[in-house]
Amino acid sequence: MRPSIVISSYIEPVLGWTETLSAGGGMFYAVMLGLTNYLYMLKKSKFCIVPVDFVSNLIICSIVYTA
Repeated sequence: MRPSIVISSYIEPVLGWTETLSAGGGMFYAVMLGLTNYLYMLKKSKFCIVPVDFVSNLIICSIVYTA
C-alpha cells in the first residue's frame, strides 16, 4: 500500500490530530490560519489526500487479512 498525501486524522484518536506538519499538514495548517487564501491548481488536476486514521486502519486490516 502506498497512500498519496497523508494528512491529519479524520476521527481517531481525535479530530484533526497530527504529530507533525510534514507533507500536506503544513499546507492545511497555513490555510486554516488564514495565511494562504487559495491554492492555485488547474481544473483538471486531482488532489489526493488521505487522513492518517484511514491509512492506519487499512494497514491493520490488510495485515489481518493476509495472516
